[in-house]
Amino acid sequence: DDYEEGTWTPTILFDGANVGMTFNIQAGNYTKVGNLVTASCYLNLANKGSSTGSAFVGGLPFTSGNVANQNSPSTLWVSAVSFADFLQGFNGVNTSTISLREATNAGVQSSLSEANFANNSSVMVSASYRV
Repeated sequence: DDYEEGTWTPTILFDGANVGMTFNIQAGNYTKVGNLVTASCYLNLANKGSSTGSAFVGGLPFTSGNVANQNSPSTLWVSAVSFADFLQGFNGVNTSTISLREATNAGVQSSLSEANFANNSSVMVSASYRV
């Protein structure tokens, strides 16, 4: 009996901030059925601003559930974003963000940061997670 559709305004965050960041496009939509949310978005930067640190897509329409080990992987597409061999993303426990990460062929993982982004970077994300 719980069904909802809507839009949301995604953003890119570097360690939780986006000082001076501007966008050409910030578009997101979601569907919530019961406790399962499927959200997608498209972001196109005009200027990445001056914030630094680990990269996230923020502003998810619902905070994920506070259940131990309930991380949910995300599907990502990027343009003008540098990364090691593999791009990764996930929604963690009790958060409204998606962590953007990279992994080498050897399996070494690390967070993307502002250094991986350009002023014209684009990011698309699709994520399903429990609330």
